[in-house]
Amino acid sequence: ANSPNQGFGYGCAINYDGTRCVIGSVFHTSNKGALFFFHNDDGYGWKLNTQYINPNSSGGLLGHDNSISINDAGTRVVAGAYANNFNGTVSGSLFIFDYYNGVWNNVKRIDGDVSLIAAGRSCDINAVGDRFIVGAYNYFSSGIGHAYIYHLIDNDWRLMKTYSEGSITSSNNTKFGDVVKMNGNGDRVAVSNQADGEVYIYDYVNGAWGATYSHRLSYLAYNMDFNASGNRLIIGNPIGVNGTSDIYHYDAGSWDLV
Repeated sequence: ANSPNQGFGYGCAINYDGTRCVIGSVFHTSNKGALFFFHNDDGYGWKLNTQYINPNSSGGLLGHDNSISINDAGTRVVAGAYANNFNGTVSGSLFIFDYYNGVWNNVKRIDGDVSLIAAGRSCDINAVGDRFIVGAYNYFSSGIGHAYIYHLIDNDWRLMKTYSEGSITSSNNTKFGDVVKMNGNGDRVAVSNQADGEVYIYDYVNGAWGATYSHRLSYLAYNMDFNASGNRLIIGNPIGVNGTSDIYHYDAGSWDLV
């Protein structure tokens, strides 16, 4: 990780009590990317527990910004490598890691189903670690991006919902899924659509994810995050002289600027 030009720190995440973290080194091993899992369980300093190098044949960019997330307990991590090519050029991948037997283990890899969709560009896991969202923003071809929501059911990760939004032209794509976030409860997600300058919010109600978005905010989002309950959402945009960051509050069925 200390070698030059490895992109160490490009992406990172820390668990709820601050005893475990994961750091991405996105250009490691000729741009394959790698993850470094550190623990400070005993309070005597951070120690490297596990290092994982992307198994992609070449490139992949594992550990990019917005593409690493850890659950509260520090026992599960999801991480994306949007330039992986297991199902075609830049089909992308999402890796799931579980901590057991004293080390971190890659227990599942979910690959983008077609070339150029860039699955794993962003991802986020809920507090318990039994739900996550992953974005496939389709950046490298014209078309609408996607956001996929998975639930852990009977020890099996199952795709529960796919969302796609936005308008396109023959030479444009929506970048829907460039940034995705899930609240701590795992019952609300937000997905950015940079081409149209919008953020879509979806809710899990009565045992199912909504057929369409519950709210749409006009905002060109480069980053965002929920609080644990999901009734506040901060959105950032660095473009412009000073950049902007706004906080929205959900109350009585509407999202309003705080």
